[in-house]
Amino acid sequence: MQHKLRSAAGKLLYAARKHIVEPVFGQIKSARGIRKFLLRGLKKVPAEWQLICLTHNLLKIWRRACSAAAS
Repeated sequence: MQHKLRSAAGKLLYAARKHIVEPVFGQIKSARGIRKFLLRGLKKVPAEWQLICLTHNLLKIWRRACSAAAS
């Protein structure tokens, strides 16, 4: 892993993570305060995660629609 991260391609690939996925986890954890699952079990945890992701995406759509309507 260290060898990959030291190469030019590895640095670019690793830097792209900041723009793709990781901000979503940061927003869910810090802004929405979801730091652990409330349910237990292999069926319930994925269902809870899907609900968290669904509400995250709905909030993004709602905020964009509100800002477009205000403009």
